[in-house]
Amino acid sequence: MSNNRTRSRSQRLKDDNAPKRPLNAYKIFYKHYYEQFNRKNPTTAIDAKTLISQIGRAWRGLSEEEKQPFQEKALKDKQRYEKEFEDYKKSADYKKFVKKQEAHLPDIPVFSKEFVKHNKDREAELRQLRKEISSFEDKAAPIVDRINDIQEEIDALNKDPKYLEILEKEKLMGIWTRKLIPELERAGLLDELGISFETSPEELIDVMESVQHDGSTMNKLKSAFNKFYLPLSS
Repeated sequence: MSNNRTRSRSQRLKDDNAPKRPLNAYKIFYKHYYEQFNRKNPTTAIDAKTLISQIGRAWRGLSEEEKQPFQEKALKDKQRYEKEFEDYKKSADYKKFVKKQEAHLPDIPVFSKEFVKHNKDREAELRQLRKEISSFEDKAAPIVDRINDIQEEIDALNKDPKYLEILEKEKLMGIWTRKLIPELERAGLLDELGISFETSPEELIDVMESVQHDGSTMNKLKSAFNKFYLPLSS
């Protein structure tokens, strides 16, 4: 076999002069929504992920009847592309591109069985690839939207003063419990109070409230508290 026949295939060339590829219904809706948003909110800055999430939710919320205009536009765009591409194949630009493309293809004699089979294989491969890409976009859109929704919720929660206050209180209560329980153990109160090192801050508070009228136990607790010191940091 010749060196030309064993030549490795280069990356496929892009034809910059070819007609613009058609958009599917979702992409047409995406463009429409994006333009409407910018027209109505010219001064509003919005994170790209947030906007993509909004558009995805809006699309999924449409009924089949509401999606129909976008599907019709997608069909017209596909027909437009097919006609323009047929015309383009007759142009000098296309012929120039084909010559460039030939250098990136295996050296198979034109119109031989191998050449015809190669072209059919390539066309089938491209059709399958387009189907897979379209299917992936449809399946990935709701997943990406959900991820963006969750991230937005987390970001909002992390900025909520009430949530931050709760986190700080829980942190302090955890420190307080870890410092106090060893003193209660030294005072021999763990069994008497029914608590352990696994006791949560909330459970410890409930126990304290339940024995507040027990004079003997309260005296022991006061003695343990007198030896207890909680620094500001852990």
